[in-house]
Amino acid sequence: MLLFWRGHGWAVLLILFGWLFLLIGVTIATHGPEGDPSAAANTDRTFALAFALSAVTVYAMAWRKERKLRAAADPVPYDDNFMFIPVKFWAYGFAVIAVFLLVRSFSLLGLSP
Repeated sequence: MLLFWRGHGWAVLLILFGWLFLLIGVTIATHGPEGDPSAAANTDRTFALAFALSAVTVYAMAWRKERKLRAAADPVPYDDNFMFIPVKFWAYGFAVIAVFLLVRSFSLLGLSP
C-alpha cells in the first residue's frame, strides 16, 4: 500500500491511530471482563470519540500552520496534504464519520437478540 503526503500530511494517519489506540486502551482498562449487552454501541461511541478528537486535532494543526504562514513576511501557499487531499479537509471527513458512528450507536441500543 502506498501513502502519499506533502508537508505535515503524514501526521493525519498517526493522529487518528494514536487517538484510536489510546481510547481502546482506556476502554479495555476501565471495563471489566464480564459481558456487556451494549458492547456494539459502546464500541461505536469509542470510535466516534476517537474520530471527533482526531478531527479537532487535525483541524487545529492545519489552522495553526495556515496562521503561521500568513504571518510570515514571505508567505508560502499552504500545501500540506495526505493522499492528495488537503489536511484541513481530513478534519471535516473525520467529523462526518464521528457523527455517523454516534448516530449509529444510538440506533444499536434498541436492537437486542
